[in-house]
Amino acid sequence: MGIKKLEYGGIDNDYYSTHFNELRDDIFDELNIKDHPKAGKLYAIAYDLSHTYGASEIWYYALDLVELINEKANTNMGYYTELIFGCSLGEDTPHEIIRLLKFMVDSSEFKTWDEIIDNNSKEPWLPDHPLFSDTRWRWIFQCASYYFGVNEPMAKIWYDDIRHCWQISTRSNLKNYDEIELFLDWIKPYIDSGSGLREMYAIVTTEDGEPKIYYLDNSDDE
Repeated sequence: MGIKKLEYGGIDNDYYSTHFNELRDDIFDELNIKDHPKAGKLYAIAYDLSHTYGASEIWYYALDLVELINEKANTNMGYYTELIFGCSLGEDTPHEIIRLLKFMVDSSEFKTWDEIIDNNSKEPWLPDHPLFSDTRWRWIFQCASYYFGVNEPMAKIWYDDIRHCWQISTRSNLKNYDEIELFLDWIKPYIDSGSGLREMYAIVTTEDGEPKIYYLDNSDDE
């Protein structure tokens, strides 16, 4: 079943406050490590490091730690990074792209992978882009930590009936192994408009760095 999430994308701490015994198995299902021999150890470490802050922090630690037992673990240590992202998508954005974004915003809407596959194939449909070479793309909008001022993720995608286009707005932060930059590279061709004269669509800030601002009208993003 995976992690229980709120409508805006955060972990449902209230649910786990009364169903805490389900958290371990839900994390294993979400990370697809139920049968991994080190899954129990991973959860024990995540629990010891963060359980006093609730289910959401256990989940975020588990998400970071899974790289250690993943066969494709990234040797890059990564930095905690905040992503503020918002834009209007082009009217011709493919249906499959919209469904992937919906999945990233709230995967609980999709009961199985079958609901985001293409042409009834037996394998999940994913774009041919480096972002999707690993599984961390799924949680870009779902994570947060106390390294930043806002420690709960927010994500929403909706269809605007006046402008006749899909719009998306998110704020989250996670330990970034380049997936944020890969996401912005992947989604940029589908963006129709951002904010301001230069069409700003994203702000990326590391835990100890200055914000980098992404614009549509200039390849020299700040």
